[in-house]
Amino acid sequence: MRLHSQLLITSNIDIAIKKLEEIRENEEFIKIVNYDNFLVEDAKLAIEKAYITSENRAIIILASNHFSDIVQNRLLKIIEEPPPNKEFIIITTSKSSILPTIKSRLPIYSLKNRLEDEDLELDFKNLNLEMVYNFL
Repeated sequence: MRLHSQLLITSNIDIAIKKLEEIRENEEFIKIVNYDNFLVEDAKLAIEKAYITSENRAIIILASNHFSDIVQNRLLKIIEEPPPNKEFIIITTSKSSILPTIKSRLPIYSLKNRLEDEDLELDFKNLNLEMVYNFL
């Protein structure tokens, strides 16, 4: 995971933000999170924050379970041509809810929860039907 403009798909927005904060160095973080539905007002706030002049690098994190088409279209221009020293990270739970125009402009990364391998205690090299039956 790196701090650059991207689209993150995750099942847990809070964990994704925490992982981004762990790799943060001296960048300014601007987080606009609305779990249920990212609103037009949230998009306006993100655009305002992006145009605040700063010599420091700023990462603008936009996170929600749902981004409407209207909101995405509002954000499209600023994502295409961000102001100097500004990066946008969009975090959501569903890749399919993101418009193709946004997906084509940002690299997409999936943060899947890794499942622990369960030791089945089966000898796969010498496996036979009796062992499978006993296991089941």
